[in-house]
Amino acid sequence: MKTQKKLLFVTNFSEACFHAIPGPAEWVDREQGELTLLHVHAPGKRQGEIAGARLKSFFSEADHYAQCSRVLLAGDPVTEIVDYCRRENPELVFCPASQPLGFPRLFHRSMRAELVRAGVRIWTRGRAEQLSPIASKPKNVSYVMTGHPTWIEEASWAAELARSAGATLHIIYQTPWPEVHEGMVAADIRLEKPNVSLQELQRLEDQFGLRTSLHVTAGTRSRDLGRLLADCQTDLAVVGEKHAVRHTLFSSSINAELERLHCEVVCLPVKPLTTATESTELVLSQPLLGR
Repeated sequence: MKTQKKLLFVTNFSEACFHAIPGPAEWVDREQGELTLLHVHAPGKRQGEIAGARLKSFFSEADHYAQCSRVLLAGDPVTEIVDYCRRENPELVFCPASQPLGFPRLFHRSMRAELVRAGVRIWTRGRAEQLSPIASKPKNVSYVMTGHPTWIEEASWAAELARSAGATLHIIYQTPWPEVHEGMVAADIRLEKPNVSLQELQRLEDQFGLRTSLHVTAGTRSRDLGRLLADCQTDLAVVGEKHAVRHTLFSSSINAELERLHCEVVCLPVKPLTTATESTELVLSQPLLGR
């Protein structure tokens, strides 16, 4: 599998973006990657001139990388970023939170949530006031299983991250509490299990040469997920759109429980713009795991 070499950092020059700089910096160093800094400004010549000057000075240290470029676009941020990703196909888009933690805003659509729903794979961090320093090499990478048939593609992506960092891969599965009806006895109660065999997990371990730990817990609430990620001492969480995005008819946002975490979070869309990684073909050997 190729590593995450083509990296895109989306910035609006907010304080959160400056605080997030260590994230992409560590990834570029670790993956020997190509970094692009991108800003989308409102249409207009004057706005473009101001934005261009700010982009030129933002994260000036990045100019010392072997491969670094700066891209300035005009228009709607989500539309322009999605179009750029469709053209350039970056493996990961760094998109830090831009607003302080507060009460949910009616009819607000989070740019991060909209990017994930549009098929963009994003990196982000929470909104806690005192975030922990970003680890140069994460020790624990946690993948939260979505339960859909193509879970192995997401798991393989997370496994490659764990392998490149020499980390343990924790696979987390949340199962709903069983419905209990009158007259049932304990023997009748069954917890739903992930549609994953021990052989498949062993194959994942063997292919990437890493340590894997499977965690199955009852409860689908967001705080249950946050507790599990904390219990695994997660440095880097890989979650699917199902767990990452909260969407209603009038609003969309990143899961508030993920926002409270101190670790890095990578959000994987259901239908990514980027193509699947090559190594998944080696893992997918059973029809039930195919698309």
